[in-house]
Amino acid sequence: MARAVRRRRVAAALLAAVLPGCVVTGKPNLPAASDRYEACTDPAFVEAVGKARALLDERKEADALPWLQKAAAAGLDHVPTQRLYQETALKLGGEAEAQMRAFYADMPDRPRSPVVPFCRARLAEDDHTRLGLLSEALARDPSFYFAHLATARINHDLGRLDLALEAMERALAARPRHLESNLEMALVLIDLGRFAQAEPYLGNYVAARPEDRLAAKTYAQLLLYRLDRVRQAAPVLERLQRENAEDPDVIMDLAAIAWRQGRFDDAVAGYHEVLRLDATMTRAALNLGNLYWERGRSSDGEARAAAWRKALKAYEYCVAANRGEGLHDTLDIMFALPYRMDLIAQAIGPSDMASPSPGVNF
Repeated sequence: MARAVRRRRVAAALLAAVLPGCVVTGKPNLPAASDRYEACTDPAFVEAVGKARALLDERKEADALPWLQKAAAAGLDHVPTQRLYQETALKLGGEAEAQMRAFYADMPDRPRSPVVPFCRARLAEDDHTRLGLLSEALARDPSFYFAHLATARINHDLGRLDLALEAMERALAARPRHLESNLEMALVLIDLGRFAQAEPYLGNYVAARPEDRLAAKTYAQLLLYRLDRVRQAAPVLERLQRENAEDPDVIMDLAAIAWRQGRFDDAVAGYHEVLRLDATMTRAALNLGNLYWERGRSSDGEARAAAWRKALKAYEYCVAANRGEGLHDTLDIMFALPYRMDLIAQAIGPSDMASPSPGVNF
């Protein structure tokens, strides 16, 4: 979903059993955080950040790196710049990464500032060390929302959703309008199945960051498939389609809207377009089969036979591909489709020998 969602599920349960949790327990009762971790007016910092960002805009990461280091040294508590320096150096790797790691190893620590342990946590080699450093940062400033957010993301990745939720409640209690925290809270709530609660957090994020295409698609899918808010999802998807007319995910979701609104031909055309753009997206073929299956059930005579012949071909396409996009699709392909295909064969006869092909025979 909106950030590149990092889901490290392998051995998550085993790791969760030995890793520390959050430093604070109970309901959030934190003072509001100031903007001290996102604001810096030091002239040397402002100059270095300006030069670095100009070079990054030109994709000259190596040239930007010295300026990012200068900015990080001048704005020790400016967390976005510290993260940008780390991420840029890690992307470059090699000597750039080594110099960056040395910078944070030697970074002067101030006992009342949570930023140094936070920065070192981001570079730690394992989650146990990382969570320990984040706990140290929060002991210094319980309202340090960046550490609450980082703690939530680690626990989220490990499947410890209750701990992730607690950390996000603290982050947002300290800084309600922090956009990254709104996004992470939405993702945690979605994974908990609390879809209606997730919607305002994700909506806030997408409204403020419309350029985050993945988050906007996630928001539209939440509205459409989980909350049945078709009219609210439609303008989000239409805007995404204007920006990229050949995004198969968006076309798929617009076809789903057409289906729900009873625009059968538009839905069929949309799913065909998805398969034209990416023949491996078997969900589009599965949806086509289900469309034709339902049309056949509500028809009779030759109309039913014609619809079910196409449903059969669409289902054959899915079975031949032998892949599903998610657990539910996989289960459908393994169990539901063979059952429906048998029913169709009993009703109208077996399939002919022609290979299933989108737009040709389904």
